[in-house]
Amino acid sequence: NNINEDEILNFIKPYEGSSIFLIPIKKIANKISQNNWVKSINIQSNYKDTIEINIDESKPIGIYTTGIQNILFSDDLKILENIANNEKRFSALIKFEGKNSLHESIKLIDSFPDDFIQYVDKAFLINQRRWDLELKNSILLKLPENNIKEALENYKKIYINFSNEELIEIESIDLRMKKNIILKYKESIK
Repeated sequence: NNINEDEILNFIKPYEGSSIFLIPIKKIANKISQNNWVKSINIQSNYKDTIEINIDESKPIGIYTTGIQNILFSDDLKILENIANNEKRFSALIKFEGKNSLHESIKLIDSFPDDFIQYVDKAFLINQRRWDLELKNSILLKLPENNIKEALENYKKIYINFSNEELIEIESIDLRMKKNIILKYKESIK
């Protein structure tokens, strides 16, 4: 999807018409694997007339934003590329902000309940200890340092009790205390 086929073919074109035994398969594999999107590569020859190239592409999992750059990264924390602010292809991915948020991102995502990732727009690492999540419905969730999954399950339980009109009025939900939830409503605009 994100690896250009022509780029791959350009590594092979110089050897067109050559004996298949003279094609430097390892050298070609090394050149192709320099593409950040390549997670793994396997090149095989049938020793007659065919070279088969199989590429496992890295899966983008989030965008680390520094204020200057938007860095697309994979599920194994490999930097894939810098992207524009308005890049539509990756707009569904979570934008991570804060010192060390890139390195802590996988732990956060792993703590999400099933399918919760689709509701998160941004994740802010606060003081390198805990997370605030901005949801796609514009509600800010303040998460505890530990037991994130439990806190998000509690959010899901209260979420279903609100109407859409009520949700629009909520600015933030503080889930940091184990047995309490603090709702902050938006100030009315008159």
